[in-house]
Formats: sequence, C-alpha cells, structure tokens
Amino acid sequence: MTRRTSSKSAVARAAPRVSWLAAVTLMLATVGCGATSYDDLSTQLKQVSVAGVNGPGSPIPSQGTFAWMRGSGVIDSGKLPDARAVESLLRRAVEDAMRARGWTPSGSSRSDVQLGFVAALDADMSDVDIMRRFGVNPGMTGLNSTHGKGSLAMVIFKSDTTALVWRGAAQILAEPDLPFDVRRARITNTVNQLVSNVPIR
Repeated sequence: MTRRTSSKSAVARAAPRVSWLAAVTLMLATVGCGATSYDDLSTQLKQVSVAGVNGPGSPIPSQGTFAWMRGSGVIDSGKLPDARAVESLLRRAVEDAMRARGWTPSGSSRSDVQLGFVAALDADMSDVDIMRRFGVNPGMTGLNSTHGKGSLAMVIFKSDTTALVWRGAAQILAEPDLPFDVRRARITNTVNQLVSNVPIR
C-alpha cells in the first residue's frame, strides 16, 4: 500500500542562496527502522512512503527542460555493492518520469529548472536529517528488525531566479538480495510516485 503525506507549511523557508544540493546530500544520510513488524515481507516490499512540499516557485509549466544539479547521486558507505548501477537506474527513472510529465533533460545552463537528488540506505542517512534539511518526513514505519529503509530525496529550483519549486522524499524497504530486475522495477515505481508530486500545471 502507498502512504502519501504532504506538509505545505514547513518548507517555504528554503534559502535559495544556500547550497541546497549539499543540504540534500546531508539530508539523506540515514533512515531508521520502526518498531512494528510485518509477517509478510512481500507486503513491505510494495510499500512506498512519499512526502513533498511546494515552494514559492511553483507550479511550473506543462513542459520545459531541466538540468542535473552537481553532486546528485547515491551516498554509500560501502553497504551497497552496486551503488553506481543504482545511481544510473535512478537517473534514468527520473528522466523518464519527468519526460512523461513534459520535461526533458538538458545539459545546458539555460535549462528552465535545476533538479537534484540524493539516495541512501538508512546506514547513511536519518529521518531527522531529512526533516531538518527538507522539512518533509516520509515517515515509513512498521519494518521488521532485519530490514532498514532506503530513501530518495529530490529538490527542484528555477534556474533564472533560484526560487524553490518543490522538494520531497520517498522511502521504501531496503532489501539488497532482490534480483536486479525486481530492484529496477521498485526504483522506477518509487521515482514515479515521487515525481507525480512535482507541481506541474
């Protein structure tokens, strides 16, 4: 099941002049476990918890271009053996999800918006960090003691004014032993649910 939350008040305080990519990087360093456990692992694997908040630069038009913010990627302290592959899948999934909503990737500094993301396992980022840096809390709970969470945080700014358009985060159960095609499908699903919250007219 999917749980969506939103908080429209806590985040209008985005400081455009501060390095938000650095904030995103710090933000997704850990995601802890809840106390409740499920008997059915497959139920947990289907869960995606999403939170997002609009900024003063929202909404954005139904079509445009975006460029990657420098430093976007996966934070890994050595617990994710295929971190580069995961990062590649994330980038492709974000590009596909944004294309589906009328926004195409561009390497030009004249792109309409700048998009940054950071992903990490709970060993490398906490809910407290996410709330402090992004003002959002996906708050996935109910995991058993043998699994942690994986988090994806995303932020979008207007290129011309640096006004915050949107920021959000998604969390899923971390299960490193899944087949690669299953992991790819989970990444795609998570990204699609997160990008669906971006305020596009």
